[in-house]
Amino acid sequence: MLVLAVFFGCENKYKSPVPDVPVEISLNMLTYNPTFGSVLNDTMIFVRPRTYPPFAIGYAGVLVVVGYDENLSNRFFSYDLCCPYEADPNVRVYTGMHLLNPEKYQEGYAVCPKCGSEFYITDGWGRVSKGPSKHPLKRYQTDYINNYLIVRN
Repeated sequence: MLVLAVFFGCENKYKSPVPDVPVEISLNMLTYNPTFGSVLNDTMIFVRPRTYPPFAIGYAGVLVVVGYDENLSNRFFSYDLCCPYEADPNVRVYTGMHLLNPEKYQEGYAVCPKCGSEFYITDGWGRVSKGPSKHPLKRYQTDYINNYLIVRN
């Protein structure tokens, strides 16, 4: 009985302030963007309409980034574009190439233009590095299988 209490006591009860909405993106990268994935911190962004066949793109859109895993090998990570501090689908985080002041951009980070929160996105956690947000970016499961990039929740 004690073992069951310990097992269930370790359950992850984290709940993001960003609502749970469907995410389903499946792209043949050989035809969609054959060079994506070769450069660290390269990004792709998917935004509204929120649902369109065959994609469902989360609450505010999806950010896919080329990061690295624990072995320092390139890996894809995906996040919802919604700033968790604002929790508003119209307030999206941006990477450097999409910011109004790209010269202030630090590679490997996404920034909320409204509250100023910065999130480190290269290692797959989307954790806060600066600003008022207490929550990381909402993450989505991301796989690369047989040349298909698959993002889902």
